[in-house]
Amino acid sequence: MESIFFGEFLLEEGEIDEAQLTDVLDYLTDVNLPVGQIAVRSGCLTDAGVKRICEAQRERDLPFGMLAQELGLLNEAQVSQLLHEQSQSHLFLGEALVQRGIVASDRVAEMIDLYKHRLSMEPSARDTLPDELQNHPIVLPLLEALPRTALRLAQLQIRMEPAKYFSGSLPHPHGMYVTIESEPDIRIGLCVTRELLEYLSCTMLALSPDELTESDYDDALGEFVNILAGTAKRELENNGTWLPMSVPESFSSPESGFAFELVTTGGCGAMIVDPG
Repeated sequence: MESIFFGEFLLEEGEIDEAQLTDVLDYLTDVNLPVGQIAVRSGCLTDAGVKRICEAQRERDLPFGMLAQELGLLNEAQVSQLLHEQSQSHLFLGEALVQRGIVASDRVAEMIDLYKHRLSMEPSARDTLPDELQNHPIVLPLLEALPRTALRLAQLQIRMEPAKYFSGSLPHPHGMYVTIESEPDIRIGLCVTRELLEYLSCTMLALSPDELTESDYDDALGEFVNILAGTAKRELENNGTWLPMSVPESFSSPESGFAFELVTTGGCGAMIVDPG
């Protein structure tokens, strides 16, 4: 259960206020350390080693520990120990609310049940695919790749809405896409608000907002789309299907296709899929 979205649910239900949600999310950030940070703290890795593994993750959709072993930076026993330490110390939002004295434990349990019930009633992006996307081989791998890619590249949690057809202009102003040569060709892109564009650029390039240029924005969004599409097409290539892919390009209006609206922890956006 994504902490930020459960937190938004609690806001909607009047269980907590904005200040309390901010407090508990900041607390979780301090408590829930990534495995790389735990490895540095324990002396298993250096900062340079963590950076090298993270850079490798941009190219390959593999867990941190698996890549660390492949690169010869950690052994299997070390990875197991680090993952155990991470799981033992990991705190969920409901637990943090109780620890901070914001919501009683029995009330948290009730709200979790209500939240899960609401989620079970909502159609998933996969279950409501339009006919034009139902049988395209790369669409399902793409839907599976997006949440993983967003979390890995930008520590971004994503909730994806079912696809809706659009024509004439992009749902959000800043967009990049790639074209995958398949049967038929398909264009995959991401369009975002300025808020999400800045978040992605700062996170992926490790720069402050004041340091960013327009070229940096294009580079970050283009890299995100390139890795997302590449991750999805590799699923097919593992089964022997080779799919050439273009370099990232900027969207220009008018446009058309299907938009999967995205609610994220960094702002709003949409994944664009145009089957041609």
